[in-house]
Amino acid sequence: MFLRRLGGLIGLSLTLCCGTAYAFKLDQVPGALSRSVVPIDYRVELDADPYADQFSGRQTVRFDLRRATNEIVLHADALTVRADSLDGVALTMPVEADAQAQTITIRLPRKLQPGRHTIGLSWQGALDENGEGLYVARYLTPAGSEKRMLVTDMEPIGTRRMMPLFDEPAFRARFDISVRTPARFTVLGNMPQASERSLPDGRKEVRFMPTPKMASYLVALAIGEFEAARATHDGIELAIWTTEGLSQHTGYALAVTWQVLDYYHQWFGIRYPLPKLDQLAVPGKRGAMENWGLITYGEPLLVLDPDLAGHSQREGSFTTIAHEIAHQWFGNLVTMAWWDDLWLNEAFAEWMGVKAARELNPEWRALDTLGKERDKAMRDDALPTAKPIARPVASDRAAFDSFDATTYNKGHMVIGLLEQYLGERGLRDGIRSHLVKHAYSNATGADLWDALAKRSGKPVAAFAQAWTTRPGHPTGLAERSCDGGQEKISLRQQRYGFGSVAAADEQWPLPLQLAAQDGAARERIELGSAPLSLAGPPCRMLRSVEPSPFDLWRLAWDDASLHTLLARFPQLSSEQRARLLGDAWALAQTGEQRIDTVIAMLDALPVSDTPQSWSSAIQVMRAVRALARNTPQAAAWDARVRGWLAPVAERLASLPADQHAQPAFAVLTAEVETLRGLAGDAGVIALARQQFAREEPNVPRDRYIGLLKVYAAHAQPAEFDALTARSRANRDTGLEWAYGHALSFAPTSQAVDSVLALSLENALPRAVRDSLAGWLAEHGNARQVWAFTLAHADTLFARASTWARRYIVSSPLEGARDTVLAAEIDAYAAAHLSDDERPTVQQALAACARNAEAWQRIAAPLAQALSVPDSAPTAVTVEVATPKGDAS
Repeated sequence: MFLRRLGGLIGLSLTLCCGTAYAFKLDQVPGALSRSVVPIDYRVELDADPYADQFSGRQTVRFDLRRATNEIVLHADALTVRADSLDGVALTMPVEADAQAQTITIRLPRKLQPGRHTIGLSWQGALDENGEGLYVARYLTPAGSEKRMLVTDMEPIGTRRMMPLFDEPAFRARFDISVRTPARFTVLGNMPQASERSLPDGRKEVRFMPTPKMASYLVALAIGEFEAARATHDGIELAIWTTEGLSQHTGYALAVTWQVLDYYHQWFGIRYPLPKLDQLAVPGKRGAMENWGLITYGEPLLVLDPDLAGHSQREGSFTTIAHEIAHQWFGNLVTMAWWDDLWLNEAFAEWMGVKAARELNPEWRALDTLGKERDKAMRDDALPTAKPIARPVASDRAAFDSFDATTYNKGHMVIGLLEQYLGERGLRDGIRSHLVKHAYSNATGADLWDALAKRSGKPVAAFAQAWTTRPGHPTGLAERSCDGGQEKISLRQQRYGFGSVAAADEQWPLPLQLAAQDGAARERIELGSAPLSLAGPPCRMLRSVEPSPFDLWRLAWDDASLHTLLARFPQLSSEQRARLLGDAWALAQTGEQRIDTVIAMLDALPVSDTPQSWSSAIQVMRAVRALARNTPQAAAWDARVRGWLAPVAERLASLPADQHAQPAFAVLTAEVETLRGLAGDAGVIALARQQFAREEPNVPRDRYIGLLKVYAAHAQPAEFDALTARSRANRDTGLEWAYGHALSFAPTSQAVDSVLALSLENALPRAVRDSLAGWLAEHGNARQVWAFTLAHADTLFARASTWARRYIVSSPLEGARDTVLAAEIDAYAAAHLSDDERPTVQQALAACARNAEAWQRIAAPLAQALSVPDSAPTAVTVEVATPKGDAS
């Protein structure tokens, strides 16, 4: 059976490889470059050394000219380019650079006529550490010596920093790349090596097999001193590459790769299309990048010590690897035509990664954890600045703004809704048809809807476009009444949100499911623009809306129904309790419910409830705690948190060892302990100090990571200095983010200053170092972070990537509700950022306004519920930084 399936997959793969690719309408795709010059392939030769300051390159570009022209315009950024041949004839042509547009214009010696042509280019560029294009990554060896490697990160517009080219996703072409570098380095690329030869000067030249036709942002190279764990699986050459001394800890990542490839071969019905799949652990990198055949990751995602790694690191590694490998089909084999359909790449890969985790690791209960992703998707989507999932992108630099929670998280939820609407087979078969039709070419959202509709027979476009082309999401307003012993439920909807979008009269297609508490048959309904009135069974049946993991709406019951549900709260399903609590907190922030309801639900939550339910409760406790920071309500809320969680901790400690070790309970144990400690539990604080003092902690890694935060939040100056020193000396990839997060809980203004100073050094991994300012702001240090940003703006901007500039300005607003500070940052952004960069700052400003609005609504009733004086002003809340002692 396996061989029969494998043979079918190989046959389909050959069909894709050799068949006619779908020809989309290039002329209709947005972009800065002319559609009259279409690249066919690039023959590239690079000279690069990780320890040099510059690199150089030369190439021959073969292209089709569709209309006669006197000039050719390509992308190039921070490169000095010469044009030195045309159609094989050596000659020098004028090259005019436009730094703002990131283009070069080559003035041709004559009017070039339509047909196939070649042009020769050579160039030089600088090697820096900005994290985009071909860049330098520094790292320390296990022995403590500093080394360098070169690696690429091209999405969305980094390739033009390595070579001049047509750098838009619609221009798919083949890349035939060779690299000259010192002989001691290993060179990796998208494809297997075709040849390697020694050069007279002691260097070597490595040439790779030509790639398939692919988008330019998928080009990948790496040059450095690497070691590898290798395997051949299902005919595909696999390797996990690391810096020296780390490959011994890549067994988990390699095993995940086998599992995921097998699963995707079956699910997609199409074999992985390349002969090899390399995955590289890059020191200091954030996240991962799906380069075709050479995926790059931050080190902790591939390097896991099997004796130490916690479940959170294992699950994060699995879902990220599954996400990036899913891109090899959805994104690489078939690519978006333009950045307005970025969500097709990212949302699908996000959904597919969780789906693979759910089906290959059922003990993780991956669907149960989707609440966090759902809430993250809905937070930004509730703001006046919310954007559609599929949004117009005016320029390629504006594409940076699309890599956000709306694209990833909300898009993920919408794919889940589509699967519910079409059924698993309907979605899968439609995606298979889509991939076959558009293989080695580009496609749009409309192409996907067409494929899904043809295979399912359902009107997919209307349903999908309602969720992808408009921002926001609704509140479903439900009212229950009893007439003559028969229940009646009335349903309508309005937009959920803050500021100008609050309670707007907007509607979405909501597939709802009503279920009675006695387990009677479920009733499926769709709530659209018209209100619904549903007559039902006897009133005693007490029907409710059954939650689904992918619901993108809040549900608000009338007061009487909510009171009835609260009275029966312990008897509801765990999923219902978690959803009611999460929605109650969201609705309390907009004034549609009272914070008292949230507290009542937390009071009524059974101590023995599921990890899913208590994890949702902890999210709510953290969110209230963050809003109440530096207010009279803070200490009283922490006392309530300790009271809620103490019996949960006792119950978890009493579980049998085999149950306690299950992933869901292990993670919940760490979450409960961490929040108790941050809220001031003396026993947990003492445990944190005890574990930090040990040479080797004797608690599981998930718990230790949480205890580091507790230790930092309550540290005395000498203790915080010890944490800082240990963070600097750390060589455990599994703890590099943990130490960074812990440092951001700096308990005094002096400690905050010391952590901010760290962000200017190279002691911590780059991605951690660059995140410190935002994390510190999130923990109540917004004004101190902003003062630091202003004082060091030139240094911060000079070393920042194009991607990072906007976050330097927006990060101080993380978690803030200080509207005066927001106005200062808005004025600074207007003076110092481009129009393409400012939307990210506008989103941060809107989030700050949301926090102020939410606090204004809950401050007084929260004070009353906690029996503490309420000093919050009645106007818009302003958070003023004050010296802190105890961080709780």
